[in-house]
Amino acid sequence: MKAYQGWMIALGVLLVAQLAGVSAYFAQESGGEASEEFIYKAGDLRNPFMPLFVPTPTPTATPMPSPTPIPQDRVSKAPTPTPIPTPELELIGILWDSKRPMAVINGRIVFEKDKVEGAQVVKIEQKKIWLDFLGRSMELQLVEDTTISID
Repeated sequence: MKAYQGWMIALGVLLVAQLAGVSAYFAQESGGEASEEFIYKAGDLRNPFMPLFVPTPTPTATPMPSPTPIPQDRVSKAPTPTPIPTPELELIGILWDSKRPMAVINGRIVFEKDKVEGAQVVKIEQKKIWLDFLGRSMELQLVEDTTISID
């Protein structure tokens, strides 16, 4: 226990000596008088006590001007919707097979789920076919009875 106390006393004396040396250094640096402000002198090096980045103030939003009323003669009416053009499709004939029916549209043989002129063939029946064009359902019927049954 006495060795522990001896070490503690030695450590305390060393600490007091260090504090005395530091205070003597600062007394010499300031010319013997205590100074309120520390002046950094290191040539052209950056002062480490000054902030590296100075925050810029946040810009405030400029007020929006109040809208001016539009004269009644310049107010536009509601736009009229433009019709969606449907493709030109001509059903020439249907080749009926209960397992896999076919149709001839614009001179081209198509099956169910095929596309012709941007329209998809949904269902082929014996006398008409159903198509889907841009989400709209279309129906094409035979003008003449030209159904050929393969069954």
